[in-house]
Amino acid sequence: MFGMGKQSKKDNFQEIIDSINLGLNNKNYIAALGMALTIPDICGKLEYGDIGNGQRYQNWYKNFIMSATSKLEWNEYPNGERFPQIKPDFDADIIYKLRCQFLHEGEITSDDLQKKFKDDSVDFELVLGIPNENGTRLPTSQLAEIQNGGKAKLELIINVEELCELLAKKGMEFHDENLQLFSNYKGLSKLEKEY
Repeated sequence: MFGMGKQSKKDNFQEIIDSINLGLNNKNYIAALGMALTIPDICGKLEYGDIGNGQRYQNWYKNFIMSATSKLEWNEYPNGERFPQIKPDFDADIIYKLRCQFLHEGEITSDDLQKKFKDDSVDFELVLGIPNENGTRLPTSQLAEIQNGGKAKLELIINVEELCELLAKKGMEFHDENLQLFSNYKGLSKLEKEY
């Protein structure tokens, strides 16, 4: 499996989880995130079969990670100022679209947030946060401000380590509770080390 010289007792899915953790430990956030975003793909395929990819990805995410749908809300303060906030921070739709952009286009844009929330009074920005040189990391959060002209700007910061850890944890829980589904999962088993 995965070109290892010695046979591992782990199955292919466990090897994928290990590669995510190795990527995080080595600060290779691009590799870790790329693999982590495939967890709902793999688990969704095993759980739901051959329904459309987007539907099974989001179904698995809703059923095994979080079912809530993100909504745009406005917080009003005593001084009359109003600031937008997405609650919860992200949902199956946001993560699926992040996956599509990241894996298929190699970039992240905020266009999907604008389309999802359909509010022209807000400029959305999606940011992937990683720890700084000192290892300090911001949690997944949002920053809102009112720009010149009165239009709001909302920055959704998704902490890459938190997202990878969440997807890996929920994927392993699903794996451990559904070993029969994984018994025929071949994954990347044809990836072999040349001798």
